[in-house]
Amino acid sequence: MTTLLILQHVPHERLGTFEPAFIAAGCSLLPLNTYEPTTHWPSLDDVDGIVSMGGPMSVSQQAQYPFLRKELSLLREAVKRQKPILGVCLGAQLLSEALGGKVTNNPQKEIGWYPLMREPAADGDPLFAPFGQTETVFQWHGDTFSLPKEAVRLASAPLCQEQAFRYGEHVYGLQFHLEVSEAMIPPPIATATGGRDGVTRRPSVR
Repeated sequence: MTTLLILQHVPHERLGTFEPAFIAAGCSLLPLNTYEPTTHWPSLDDVDGIVSMGGPMSVSQQAQYPFLRKELSLLREAVKRQKPILGVCLGAQLLSEALGGKVTNNPQKEIGWYPLMREPAADGDPLFAPFGQTETVFQWHGDTFSLPKEAVRLASAPLCQEQAFRYGEHVYGLQFHLEVSEAMIPPPIATATGGRDGVTRRPSVR
């Protein structure tokens, strides 16, 4: 059975719609609360892949959140070992940093439902096979990442160019929240075209 290590940065940023899909695919899920000081980090020998989820902190806040430094080291080693990795939002930003990219403030925060455009490199990509040329996805971020060297851009958006990339054959970063459904979003966000700040579940937007 395939064991996936699920890196969680805050209690409420979980797998969402990914969970039933992974279970249906026969995966065993190993959640890891990276933010807890007493958390035992497993060896990469014991996992077959990694999913790094979102969070309100920034990659630049490693002094405040030391677990981010530990996760970056883990991601770099997982890439060397050619382990499959999926990074979502903060997870994608960490993945870009681990691959030599740079995480910076995006000129405008994206909070709410926004259009996502498929890039030519997504043609033939197994993850993006179900995507149309334009999709509406949920966003919640204020930071962005640069495209790592040797990575390919799979999707972009008007307010934030870097939305998805693939590095090699099995490493993916998604800036948007593919795991979120409309039913999971608090009403003030679900009904807004561009979203609004101030939702108590995630007050700091990165």
